[in-house]
Amino acid sequence: MDETVTKPETYREWADLLKQFKQRGNDQATLAAAKNGTLVWQEGVASRFFQRVVDTINARIESASHTFQQQMTHAGASEAAIIKALHQLKQEYQKLIQLATIPAIPEETQQKLLKLIDDNRKTLQNNLETSAKSDRSGKLASLVKNNRVDR
Repeated sequence: MDETVTKPETYREWADLLKQFKQRGNDQATLAAAKNGTLVWQEGVASRFFQRVVDTINARIESASHTFQQQMTHAGASEAAIIKALHQLKQEYQKLIQLATIPAIPEETQQKLLKLIDDNRKTLQNNLETSAKSDRSGKLASLVKNNRVDR
């Protein structure tokens, strides 16, 4: 993807932009364009757009979780690698929050998207803490609690 991303105005342009974001194209440029984009919030368009955003968020969460699992597999006992993986996961959620709160999305819909993201973050954090309990040294549990993905 090139560095310049035009601000979306039509449903088709939004669909293309969300596809780029879903595929982890230039996130910074994509989010900047999304913040400046507009969309006429009509009944038919709104529901399709909302579903497309939800699908994009879910795909990014799934991809980030997969990447995180791979990083943890290769991290071994390296505290630095574990912390880096947790921070990258947290940054991914921050990008999703940025997408969910773009001005083109009405406040009520933003709240639904933020709840989806927040619920997922909390569940993930709880799962990480539960998994870390199997580490007898307590090091992993400490790292997971001190580098939370749900805040």
